[in-house]
Amino acid sequence: MKTRSQKYKIYGFGLWFLIFGFLPASAAEYTLIAPLPNTNTAPDFTTYLQALFPFLLSIAAGLAFVMIVIGGIFYITSAGNPAAISSAKDRIKAALIGLLIAVSSYLIINAINPNLLNLDFSGSLTPITATSGTSGTTSSSSGGGSCTPITNGPCSVASLGSSCFGSVASEASSICNVESGGIPTAESTIDITADGHSFSIGLFQINLTANSVGSLNCPSAFQGTNKSATVVNMPLYEACVSNAKNSGINISTACAVYQAAGSSWSPWTTAASCGL
Repeated sequence: MKTRSQKYKIYGFGLWFLIFGFLPASAAEYTLIAPLPNTNTAPDFTTYLQALFPFLLSIAAGLAFVMIVIGGIFYITSAGNPAAISSAKDRIKAALIGLLIAVSSYLIINAINPNLLNLDFSGSLTPITATSGTSGTTSSSSGGGSCTPITNGPCSVASLGSSCFGSVASEASSICNVESGGIPTAESTIDITADGHSFSIGLFQINLTANSVGSLNCPSAFQGTNKSATVVNMPLYEACVSNAKNSGINISTACAVYQAAGSSWSPWTTAASCGL
């Protein structure tokens, strides 16, 4: 029956959208041979999918809207015909369920791990745990990355090579990968203050209870340090978090910490797992 066929098409589109969100990580390693339309370069497959993901969600919403409108028209023009009314209701119901599946997939993926929406597969999603460093610069990491240099983004070897890290860019990139997976907005889910606030933020998971970030004296936003700390100045804390999520500021802060430690990775306890 036509109505049932249309219903299955919409259900299938929503289910395909859900499956697409969990695309295997191996796809992220594929590089397109030809450039995308309106571009001069051939971006990797991940970039392509990042652009496609929101487009598909908008298509799902548009399709649902059209089907609801059509169903409404059929309902209005049914003239009391039970079969026509039932068919119109089925169209509207199918459209709403399809839209619900598509939107729910986005919310579920975001709840499980927001990085999946960016198709960031630079490392495992399993948290990495380490004890707090003696300098208090960084503590436990939940970045989920591996001890390998990142190939793109602000923590790539190429990007860090032109920063203050220079000749140790490869090592810095590996540390960044372990700490945050190369995600500038990463917040530790392990380094949490006594009142429930993350204090290790950004690419290099800078410990706000122990370090100034940019021009901000972030330790003064807390009473105490590390997991025993509590936030006593929320506006300053929020400003420090914002600064730490800025790639440039985070990298320059990490570089200063590295140099202050005698050009050593000792402030990052995760460095031990990378043999640094």
